[in-house]
Amino acid sequence: MQANYGYRLFLSRNVALSGEVHFLANGLRDIHSAVPGATRDVATIYVTPGLRLKFAPGRRFSPYVVGGGGYALYEQSFYRQDRLSNQAPRFTNRGVLAFGGGADIPVWKWIGARFEARDFYSGNPSFNTPVIGSGQHNVVASGGFVLSFGGRRER
Repeated sequence: MQANYGYRLFLSRNVALSGEVHFLANGLRDIHSAVPGATRDVATIYVTPGLRLKFAPGRRFSPYVVGGGGYALYEQSFYRQDRLSNQAPRFTNRGVLAFGGGADIPVWKWIGARFEARDFYSGNPSFNTPVIGSGQHNVVASGGFVLSFGGRRER
């Protein structure tokens, strides 16, 4: 589940700059490992304020880039791969950097479509086993609807 709130800060004929807050909640994802003590699954929440720079904001196809940073919450499974109780901390808090890009396409009046990909880079969750590196990339490709409030579309 994702939600994004953006507020336009600057608009010209060629570019639009918006401040935004992006929220992403990923349900349980299974972890497959040969290590018996590893966590069995993990869920995530990301809250990342940032900036979006949109090109050709009044056109039928408006690509953009986005970047920001914020908070990551990881929730580990109660159980390990070997079905025993997981001794890893249940919740792990991390900082996260988010960056990506996409495009907005107007559909009708104040409704549009959005297609994007974002990479959420954060510290590792508590997998209950050593991992290579201190960070983790979580790439999310998505699509959805854009609802424009305030009665005016970008022109």
